[in-house]
This record gives sequence, C-alpha cells and structure tokens, in this order.
Amino acid sequence: MRPDQAVVGGKQPPTLSTGPLPVSLPAGVEMISVEEVQKLVSAGDDLMLVDTRPGSRYRRSHLPGAISLPAAGAAENIDRLPTDRDRLLIFYGEGPT
Repeated sequence: MRPDQAVVGGKQPPTLSTGPLPVSLPAGVEMISVEEVQKLVSAGDDLMLVDTRPGSRYRRSHLPGAISLPAAGAAENIDRLPTDRDRLLIFYGEGPT
C-alpha cells in the first residue's frame, strides 16, 4: 500500500499535497514529493512520519507508522521526537503547520 493510500480503521486516508507553500521553509528543511516519501518508506530508511493534524483527525486515519504530534501542541510534546540527528523526520498535515 502506498503512503498516500493508507487507510486506518476503514476511513478515508489523509490527503497528501505537494503544492507550493505560502511560507518559506527554514534552512535545512525541504518539501519532498509523495513519490519520494513512498521510496523512502519502501526502502526501509530510518525515518519517522509525524502527523501534525489535530488528534481527532489522526484517530480517523493516518499513514501507517506515523505518530501524532498536532501542530497546536508541538512545543509541549517536542520530547516525543528523536534526538538522533541522522534520523529523517517527515512531517505531514493539512497545509502549512
């Protein structure tokens, strides 16, 4: 199953978009395509998928293996992210977060 087709609990999957961002990304951060995410996941790369949508949306559906870290409370939960700087973090949500 492709990451953009993930279904959890029989619900519709989250929509993945690679459209332009209305904000600039910080240095060292880049936008990647759904296809690139698929390749990384399929290759078994050491990565973490982070769903930044509200917890209720995560519970309805999310990408397999993703953790929930809502953007609204990210500062309080930053310790849930790995400290290993070699691990790739892939954040996704419903637009700029």
